[in-house]
Amino acid sequence: MGVRFYLTDVHVVIEVDDGSPCTPVLRCPGPDDESGRGLLLVQALAEAWGVSPDGTTTWCTLPLTA
Repeated sequence: MGVRFYLTDVHVVIEVDDGSPCTPVLRCPGPDDESGRGLLLVQALAEAWGVSPDGTTTWCTLPLTA
């Protein structure tokens, strides 16, 4: 697993590579499900997010606040 953080002028960018050959998928877990909320949380908190073209890295941007 690899995690990379870097700053731009207005964002913190976070990139995660978990080594999985499967492309991450946004899910809608039920209240009793024990997993499947990761990207749901990213979508709720991040300004933008996505997956690299090869599907190996998921990234998000968080705005810097003053």
